Order: sequence, then structure tokens, then C-alpha cells
Amino acid sequence: MPSAHHRTLPLLTALLLAGAAAHAQVLAIMYHAHPNLGYDQNNFRDHMDFLVENGFHSITMDQFYDWHQFDAPLPLRPVLLTVDDNYLQGYTEMYPIFAERGLVAINYTHTLGIGIGAPKASWEQVREMDAAGVFLLESHSRTHPDLTTRTTEQLVSEIAGSKQDILTIGGKVSHHFCYPYGRYNQAVIDQCIAAGYRTAITTNAGLNYRTTPLFELVRYGGDGKTLEQLKTTIGFANYPPAPPGPGWILDDADPHAYYDPARWSVSTSPTGFYGAGNRVRAAGASGVMRWAAILPQTGRMAVHARWTSNTTRASDALYVVRNLAGDTEIVVDQRTSGGQWVELGVFDFAADEPVEVLLGAGTSGSLSADALWFEPRTPQPTSSLWVIH
Repeated sequence: MPSAHHRTLPLLTALLLAGAAAHAQVLAIMYHAHPNLGYDQNNFRDHMDFLVENGFHSITMDQFYDWHQFDAPLPLRPVLLTVDDNYLQGYTEMYPIFAERGLVAINYTHTLGIGIGAPKASWEQVREMDAAGVFLLESHSRTHPDLTTRTTEQLVSEIAGSKQDILTIGGKVSHHFCYPYGRYNQAVIDQCIAAGYRTAITTNAGLNYRTTPLFELVRYGGDGKTLEQLKTTIGFANYPPAPPGPGWILDDADPHAYYDPARWSVSTSPTGFYGAGNRVRAAGASGVMRWAAILPQTGRMAVHARWTSNTTRASDALYVVRNLAGDTEIVVDQRTSGGQWVELGVFDFAADEPVEVLLGAGTSGSLSADALWFEPRTPQPTSSLWVIH
């Protein structure tokens, strides 16, 4: 095992966070609460149970925006659950399913369609779901037209007008827009920006990265899919394996890894990495890897790190664990113990703050940033200085 020194010093935060970025992804899934569009209550319930049972955590568009723009930490396996068109079964069936499982979803609503046409939820029902913090009201235009065929005046009415409707009748400010039929062009984007929206989402399939334009967000369709088809669609078979014991893993390919892709390259050599690979920073280079996430549980945890080893790795790789005692520095020798979980120490984490670990220093060779495992522990004495052998 490599030697490791611990010293609690609130020393490197600003330096290590400088320039931190990421190239990780956030999943979004699109639904419509109408059988003509593939909705089936039992099938939908299976989807939601699968997400909960496999550690996914639904997030709001505001949370996504803060992650995209400001590196704000997210819960583990974040997913945006989006439902278009405000059909009544969204209120009578989806809403209870979300609430019972502690999920949050986005209710993209075309405001002049509320309560009319194929049965839609009423304004009273829409406000109830939003006030509960479960099914959040956002804009889907006023009348659901193909916006690419409308004049500028009509675009203003549909885009800014729906925002005003939500403020006046819905009682909230909508910051997020959904393109009807997924149709948009630059004129449509310009009007969304002019109206003060922060994001707009399409019907294009894919994952959302920090490089994904905020007005061209993407999502996978969940309508009409069996559970097995949904798992194939989102690539669940390629998700990283479970940790070796209780707790949670933050991988270098997760949305919880923040780094500059110009400085950290993906590597699958040598072997021993967790998941699909690890990130490597060349000897003599700068740039920080930052792992940060909102865990389902906080308190006392053992933090384990994993890296790949070779003779060119740094013997003085520096991890910094931000915890209740401050910033604790741990120096490890990455020339050895590759492909193993190495315990960095046991730390107390605040219940109302995300866990955070940094890797940035290392003057004697290259650095491998792979994965972290947070293992819950019962209370035990701590020391400000110890060595791992």
C-alpha cells in the first residue's frame, strides 16, 4: 500500500478549483400522459420503480442549469423527468406515482390548452402539483404550434405570452421552455432568450453535457417503451458497477467529476480502472479533478480512491478531502496499488453540504483520476495525522 500523509489545512481550495470543468452527462427522459402517445400506467410505474431502485435521483431544470453554468453538485445518477402537454392523466396518475417515490418532474404546459381539448389538467390542478414541489410547471408555448412557421409577432405571443400566463395564472416565473413538436430554429431560440428563459429542450435524442447548448437540450423518449427497451435506450448496461460494499461511487465519467478535458485525457491503459476508463493528466501539466455530489446520506464515511498505476505515475499525488474538520490533504504514491480501493481516511461530512474531493498536485509524474467510494461508517476516534502502509 502507498504511504499517505493527512494534514487538515484549509489551504488549496481556490488553487485546486481554478479552471475545473467537466465533460460528463445528464440524462433526460420525455413522456406524454396520453395512451394515444404510448402512455400506459403500469409501464410508466415500472420505469419509475426501476429508476428509484437503481439509484437514480430526479432533478429540476433549475438544478441542471446551476450544474451546467456554475458547477453546482448534483445528486447521484441525476435524471430529468419531463412530461409534455399537460394531459389529465399526468395529474390523476403520474403525479401520485412521482409523489409516492419522492421524484420530481417537469410539467411542460401549453398555457391556452389547459382544461380544454383532449382532457387537460386545470390551472387549479397544475398549481397544486407545482406547489407540492413534485410536478413543476414550465412553458410549452401557448397553443402548441410549429414555431418555425410563425412570424416574429406570433413567436412573441407564443413564447413570451406563455411565460406571462404562467406568471399571471400559474403564480410563478417560468425559466424553462419546451419546443412544441421539438421544432425550433435560430429565430425561435432568439425569442426564448429575449423572453428571459434559461433553457429550452428539444425532442432530439442524446445526453446533455456542459457543452450542450442550453437552448438545444436533448432527451430520450420513454413513451411506449417496455422497461427493457428503456434500459437499452439509456444505455443502462454500460453504467459503472456497484461499489464493493455499502455506499456510493463517484466515477470520473459521472456528472459529478469536474475537470478540464484539455488537460485530462481518457485512458484505458493500463488496466485496473473502474467503469469504462480513467482520466490521466500528463507529468508536468496542471489542472484539477474535482469530484462533488449530493449523497443520499451524509455523516461519517470512509473515503476510498482508485487509480491506475505504472512507473511514470506521481509518487506525491495529492488528494484533498473537504470535510467538517476542514480541507484534509492526503498524499499517495500512484506508482503502486493500481486497480485497488485504497482508503484515504474516515471523515465527517455535513448533512446540508455536498461531499467534495480534489486531486491536483503531483510533481513527480502523471496523475490518474479514476473513482471514489464513500462508505458509511459508525462514529470512531479521528486523528489529524496518520500514515497508510
